[in-house]
Amino acid sequence: MAASEDRYVFHVEWFDAQADVIRRYMLTMYPRDNSIEMYDPRNKRAFLKRTEYAEISLGDLYIGAVVTVLSRQLKVIDYADDYTRRALESRKSRTLALVKPDAYNHIGTILSAVQSAGFVIARLKMVRMNQGQATEFCRMQGLGPEDAQHLQADVCVAMELVGDDAVGKWLAICGPADPNEARQKAPKCLRAHIASDRIKNGVHASAGHSQAEAELGFFFRWQRRPLAHHGDVQQLHTLCRQAARVCLGGGDRQPHPG
Repeated sequence: MAASEDRYVFHVEWFDAQADVIRRYMLTMYPRDNSIEMYDPRNKRAFLKRTEYAEISLGDLYIGAVVTVLSRQLKVIDYADDYTRRALESRKSRTLALVKPDAYNHIGTILSAVQSAGFVIARLKMVRMNQGQATEFCRMQGLGPEDAQHLQADVCVAMELVGDDAVGKWLAICGPADPNEARQKAPKCLRAHIASDRIKNGVHASAGHSQAEAELGFFFRWQRRPLAHHGDVQQLHTLCRQAARVCLGGGDRQPHPG
């Protein structure tokens, strides 16, 4: 390998269903020839020697992504060195978007904003949090009991958004938490149009990359496979309308965000 050759290293994990254990590896990508190698840190040995692998490109590798290598579905859980983090963190990443109970009538507007920004909705679910769950989620952002009370009042829609600079882009689309400030400083943002106050402000956005990972884990810890990809936005509009009617009409509610 040439000394100046770029390489990007990731921590990945694979669920070995036969042994019922999660196995972790370090995966290195060499963009020059689109080759990869894998290292088993537990056993301190190579798992896969460097080999060209056309099925994966550098753009497929970001935190939260799932790629298939040797028939194994590997989930990218972190960057393995500072160089990789600095180079890729602001590129394709993922974040949590949460539609709050006060924004049911605006779900179509919110999904349209998601689509227009070029996001992929990797996972989506409707949740009804109890008091303990709402309090736990609000504690993650340093929010108070009034915020928790609002979130547990009815169902929310949680989405995992994937795209370039996902955290920063979604924060900008949502705008300032205070709707008065939003209307003054970012009149085109979502909260400028759908929020009524700082608590009933329609949507939630993760504040940073580590916060996004924690919040996504809170809502999707047991849901590993993507629900939606490019071109599925119309289906998601229908899903949200149908799910909202069921939940608001007193039908079955999802008992836990995980």
